[in-house]
Amino acid sequence: MYYSSIMRCVGIIVFILIFVLLPCTSQNKKELEEKKIKYQKEIDYTNKLIKQNSEKQKGSIEKLRLIDRKLDIRKNLILNMNAEIGIINNRIIEKNQIIKSLKNDLDEIKREYEKLIYYAYKNHVTNDIMLFILSSESFNKAYKRFKYLKQYSQYRKKQSNIINALRKVLKKSIYELEKKKKNREKLLTQRFKEKKVLNNEKGEQKLIITNLKSNELELKRKLKEQKRITENIENEIIKLLQKYSKEKKLSLSYKNLSPEDKLISNGFRRNKGSHVWPTDAGIITTFFGEQTHPVLKNIKIYNNGIDIATEKGSEVNALYDGVVSKIFGILGANYAIIIRHGNFYTVYQNIIKVSVKIGDSVKTGNIIGYVYTDEKSNSSLLHLEIWEELKKLNPEIWLATR
Repeated sequence: MYYSSIMRCVGIIVFILIFVLLPCTSQNKKELEEKKIKYQKEIDYTNKLIKQNSEKQKGSIEKLRLIDRKLDIRKNLILNMNAEIGIINNRIIEKNQIIKSLKNDLDEIKREYEKLIYYAYKNHVTNDIMLFILSSESFNKAYKRFKYLKQYSQYRKKQSNIINALRKVLKKSIYELEKKKKNREKLLTQRFKEKKVLNNEKGEQKLIITNLKSNELELKRKLKEQKRITENIENEIIKLLQKYSKEKKLSLSYKNLSPEDKLISNGFRRNKGSHVWPTDAGIITTFFGEQTHPVLKNIKIYNNGIDIATEKGSEVNALYDGVVSKIFGILGANYAIIIRHGNFYTVYQNIIKVSVKIGDSVKTGNIIGYVYTDEKSNSSLLHLEIWEELKKLNPEIWLATR
């Protein structure tokens, strides 16, 4: 019974040392912590842009989009915290179970050790070892008694070591449990604060929407203006494709590209999800595709690309190697630059101080101009589109994650 008990306890200690006491390397926990940092940075940057925007105008559609974006990020941050708290709660439950099991095993091994000490005392095993051996009836029995005492001594030593080891493991488990409880309390406090800030921001959002609704005619005029800009860019893309088809007498499909253009096209496609951002800093405020207007009811808007809010004086950088195929002005929307990358096109709109010309070869990250800052709203917005021939693509999924 004693031998099986000692082996079982040794097994428990080994299990604990390998699976419990090692530092937590949960991939989920690490990912959540990284996301939390990312969300907080995005919120801080958005606040900076909102403050910059508010210096000139209290309520604008650009400011509303920034606040909408910040609300979404903060909601994600709270969800992230909920997931972190869930992981900590599970770990606390596990730790409590381990501590309970450890205490039970420690009590059991201590009881067995006490029985062992009592047995030795009752049978005078340790009072006079030599007398116990020499009083044997034969040499064979004396040798067996010697072997027994040796095993008995080793067993007692092992039992004592196991008790000490279990005590250390138990102490460390209790310490880690208390640490996790403190972390949970800290996160719960942070979550409470974030929810409070979220409610305040929702109030600010409602106030701006109310103000903007009072100027519905201006909002509709801006919608009409944006539609004109979108159509203008689409027409320029189509003209480029038609021009290429006329010159080369074939369509600009991948199979008709030159070997050099195929290499560029392949490289552009391989970099999906890791292309450099067109601005050093920025946050997406209007996403790709169809979406509901933030103020006007029952009105849908369609974006052929994404809009990136950035800081005043921001440089615009080429996403990838290519050739500047078109530079054109849009009334009320500054300049647009189209760069061809094989059978891919990137479009950068709302640019001033253009630093390239048609026919220039550009490399990844080259400066092609600067983002225009609107004097009324003090907002700096870059519009970005990606086309694969006549197919519109979502730029967000082609850019690297920040």
